[in-house]
Amino acid sequence: MADLPVQNENLPSPSRPPGRPDRGLIAVAVLLVVGVGVVLVMRSRGGPIRSELPWSTDSKTALAEAGRKNLPVLMIFSQVDCPPCIQLKRDVLESKPFENVARGRVVLADLDVNADPANRELFFSYGGEGTPFAVLTDATGRKVAQWDYRTPFADWLDERLGAGGVPTTTQPALIQPSSRYAAAFDGRR
Repeated sequence: MADLPVQNENLPSPSRPPGRPDRGLIAVAVLLVVGVGVVLVMRSRGGPIRSELPWSTDSKTALAEAGRKNLPVLMIFSQVDCPPCIQLKRDVLESKPFENVARGRVVLADLDVNADPANRELFFSYGGEGTPFAVLTDATGRKVAQWDYRTPFADWLDERLGAGGVPTTTQPALIQPSSRYAAAFDGRR
């Protein structure tokens, strides 16, 4: 009987050269990294504002409600895949300080400029050039104030609403940037 050659387990297999990683392991690692990345991106995408306050997604409905309640309307123009819009919604509009300022003092409208041509037209009619874009209107839809990104959002809204819940000025106050969010828009971050 002929002796069969014994394969030494310490030698590399003939299918891959020594020092090279297994292609199957590389493929699995790449798929794992891509899968985790997709999950993270999907979780960070924009969408409706998650808040205890009622948000309208239609400007006509918001204006009609404002007329019935005799309140101003805060219109937030945004896009689903806009990182600053997502940040504004997550860090400001879904926060308790914002809810405390807005509750019962303003009708809220979250308007996606890509979802409805009427929203896009209204966005441009108010002078919108980029998103997020926030305007405060009276109950008839007349623009009263526009957020300037320099003032923390809840402070800006509180100043505009005044004590009685109605807009008190037509010009935004120029206040030095003091919020983490404002820093993201002027290159300090």
